[in-house]
Amino acid sequence: MADSRYVQGLDGLLGAMKQLPAEIVSKNGGPARAALARGARRMRDEVRANAPKRSGFLETQIVAMRSRQPQAYGGSELYSVGVKGGARARYANTRRNRGKGRVGQTYEKPSNAYYWRFQEFGVPSRNIQPLAFFRRALRKLADPVIDQFAVDLRQALDRITRKLRRS
Repeated sequence: MADSRYVQGLDGLLGAMKQLPAEIVSKNGGPARAALARGARRMRDEVRANAPKRSGFLETQIVAMRSRQPQAYGGSELYSVGVKGGARARYANTRRNRGKGRVGQTYEKPSNAYYWRFQEFGVPSRNIQPLAFFRRALRKLADPVIDQFAVDLRQALDRITRKLRRS
């Protein structure tokens, strides 16, 4: 499901960011953080709007997340939109768990919306048709979000350079 896009035409903005002092560009993620966060929130809202609404639980589990280690993916900032879940808890070292041999093993918490995959991709063997709510939002908003990111980043860089000129 991971879909990446290579963005061209931001060379001028990236050059402007490299000319700024490092303490300004990297402070709390710099100007790119706010621009990326805004785009991720916009994409998250569109995915939520497309999501099936039987109980509303799936809609609450769709989130925009900031990566703790964007350098691992070759960037300085990274946001992603996805469904909460996948976090696994460990069985505690209690008498009951020791007796059942579960200590140290993991289990999936019941609060995650694991079924989003079935609704997104479908299950042919169960005759469940794919709804493609994630992919539909990505196709609809990919280019507008990238354009808005460029505008937001340009405005933030202009604001920073004006501030630096005054001081």
